[in-house]
Amino acid sequence: RRLAEFHAERAGGILQSLDYPQPTIDRVQSLLLRLNRSSDPECQTLEDVVCQVFIEYYLADFAATKSEDKLLDILRKTWAKMSPAGQQAALQLDLPAALQSVLGKALAGAI
Repeated sequence: RRLAEFHAERAGGILQSLDYPQPTIDRVQSLLLRLNRSSDPECQTLEDVVCQVFIEYYLADFAATKSEDKLLDILRKTWAKMSPAGQQAALQLDLPAALQSVLGKALAGAI
């Protein structure tokens, strides 16, 4: 949460220095804070992208540093943040067999 607040504040400052209108700055900050994810389609899309980037590009390195139980918990929480469309897109990612296996184990009974 603190990192999201940092990014929102930083982006807001940059946009303000470039004379963007306040409604645009507010919108960008709202998206970066992921406010109203359940009722804001753009915010949910951003969350889907963030989750998919994590799964596709960072999961392998992340998995190497966590116990299986911790990894399964994190994957379940990540999955819960995604929309059904985001989840379906994530299932189409070309992951190594080991990651496909752990993702399948995390999602057993969830999909």
